[in-house]
Amino acid sequence: LPRLPRSLSDLKSDYIDLLPGYLKVVYHSVQADRRPSDYVTSEYIKHQIQSGKKPFFGFVNFNSPHAPYAPPEPFRSQFESFDRDEVDIAAVREMSKIKGNGHNRFMGGEIDLSVHVWNAIKNWYDGGVLFADSLVGDLIQTLRRQSLYEKTTIIAVGDHGEHFGEHGRAGHQFSLFDEVL
Repeated sequence: LPRLPRSLSDLKSDYIDLLPGYLKVVYHSVQADRRPSDYVTSEYIKHQIQSGKKPFFGFVNFNSPHAPYAPPEPFRSQFESFDRDEVDIAAVREMSKIKGNGHNRFMGGEIDLSVHVWNAIKNWYDGGVLFADSLVGDLIQTLRRQSLYEKTTIIAVGDHGEHFGEHGRAGHQFSLFDEVL
């Protein structure tokens, strides 16, 4: 939970100084149709690093590789290797959870998808992974600029993988197959 400021100094350092980062969040969210949580987290941690308060602890949870698979540009187009004339974009959007929940319909046997659709979904997923990687890179650059990188312990973990049609599954629920573990 956010803490309430106890003084004007706390208000300034905890909220007002973060305003440029929040404006960046709004800009990116509007431009990219993307969840702002990834930007907020990144900007907040960068602010904590730059504030000079030592020691500090930062927990970062980037959601961009999760559905909906809708990475912002330029990350989406870097992996978008499919021909839009060959692929049912409506199915890609539904399976990417941009519009609808194709995962349940696929696992229920209501829809059958081509290898082209699965490849397109994977392309957008990979763009989300690259986007998260870029945010981690921004944090590492901030640590380096503050001469803190060599003194910082960074632990990176993933919470799960995804199914892209393997074993008749989509997403990551109801599975203990290697793709998800």
